[in-house]
Amino acid sequence: LENNLISLATPIDDTPVSYGGWTPQNYHGENVGISNPRDGIKQSSNTVAVKVASYVGEGTMVDFGKKFGLNLIDEDKNLTLALGATKGGQTPKNIAGAYSALSRNGEYICPSFIRFVTKNNQKIYTTAQDKRKVISNATAFLLNDCLIDTAKTGTAKTLSSLPFSLASKTGTVQDTENSSINTDAWNVSYNNKF
Repeated sequence: LENNLISLATPIDDTPVSYGGWTPQNYHGENVGISNPRDGIKQSSNTVAVKVASYVGEGTMVDFGKKFGLNLIDEDKNLTLALGATKGGQTPKNIAGAYSALSRNGEYICPSFIRFVTKNNQKIYTTAQDKRKVISNATAFLLNDCLIDTAKTGTAKTLSSLPFSLASKTGTVQDTENSSINTDAWNVSYNNKF
């Protein structure tokens, strides 16, 4: 979106394709045919994510990920990065920092656990906030809108009953021997109204 390579409505064929012998699979092996990035995000489609990554390029993915504070190295320059696979892994703090940049209209601030320290009602230490613009307001708006859809009618729709709007993304890690078993499940949700 940021580099105008795709739009949220770009048609993408959500059918299996092989990349050097590796074929990304959707949950339960289900494919819907012609889709688009918006629905791919909403339904957490692995094949759509990897196809978009193939358009964008592996180096560009790593460069953007680093701007969002993710722990990425040169060995992460491959299409599995589109599914969250990294050599060094990510911490919940890294993930929270990356998503919080979306809630701030594309402005990344490295998260910290301490905002300030006081002594005798005076601030004696304040965490430095290194702010940097990583994507445009327009791109952040579009991604937030997609993630709000995900919470309303997508993979995070169980959150739709809350009395406020959320942006949300789900993710799972499948067992390497039995793809019908998840070994881990994530949900990142935020609301920039708080």
